[in-house]
Amino acid sequence: MADYRTLLREYRASGELRPDTERRLRDRLRAPRRRRAAPVVAITVGMAAALALALRAPSPIADVPLSHGEVALTPDVQLSADGTGNAHQGDEHIEIAWSSGALTVEVEPERGVRLTVVTDEADVRVVGTGFTVTRDALGTTVAVAHGRVEVDCAFGGPVLLVADQARTCLPRTAAGALGRIRALQARGASAAVTLDELDAALARPDATGAAANELAAMRVGALLAEGRDADALAATEHALRLWPGARDLELRRVAARLHVAAGDCAAALPHFDVLEGVGALGEDERLASSCHPEPR
Repeated sequence: MADYRTLLREYRASGELRPDTERRLRDRLRAPRRRRAAPVVAITVGMAAALALALRAPSPIADVPLSHGEVALTPDVQLSADGTGNAHQGDEHIEIAWSSGALTVEVEPERGVRLTVVTDEADVRVVGTGFTVTRDALGTTVAVAHGRVEVDCAFGGPVLLVADQARTCLPRTAAGALGRIRALQARGASAAVTLDELDAALARPDATGAAANELAAMRVGALLAEGRDADALAATEHALRLWPGARDLELRRVAARLHVAAGDCAAALPHFDVLEGVGALGEDERLASSCHPEPR
């Protein structure tokens, strides 16, 4: 029966024995033991069993912060981080909470690794592959270099991706959708694309309050950019009824001007009166005066 030194050499040669595991095992086996009246063969079998258990047991990782650079999370999991996140390994599973930026993951296939990358918009589950997770204002984008991953978006459900495929999971909140739309506009998105995004964002159950007010004002601006004045006027009145907020005075100014342009001073006057009441009539004073039946 081989002694524990022989077993160590064999496991080391196989590449499966990690340095920290070997160190702990040597300390344990070299520690003084009380003499027992047990057969030598039983002691040797016990050492072999202890070695096998030590090799199978995972080495839990406490929370490991991820920011920039290369990280060998385990011998089977290599990371390249350029952003902000945190890794945690439990008994049988590695979970990476990724907050922002790009994270590239390489997992050795067929090694029994269970790994999930979690963002606010998506859960990305992998067995053996190489992929990149990028989280920014547009949402979470998963691009597969090789192998395959399952991407479960907060909106849209799970989809299996293979090499050279990518998927973007949209923000799960109306406020997140607002950030995405602003990012799209900064990248030169057309008014038509912006309108589609705004319509989807305003249809969310949580589209209320300040976020909805801002989204509605942006939608009016996009309709005006498309030359759809009648639709913009309807959208303005709708927004003022449903989503009051910080953009109300701007929306009232737009509504008043569009009503005047449509020849409906009666509908424009309530908006002019609100603007005048808070001292915000400004350059529209002459236009407002033209709508009053009597000189002011």
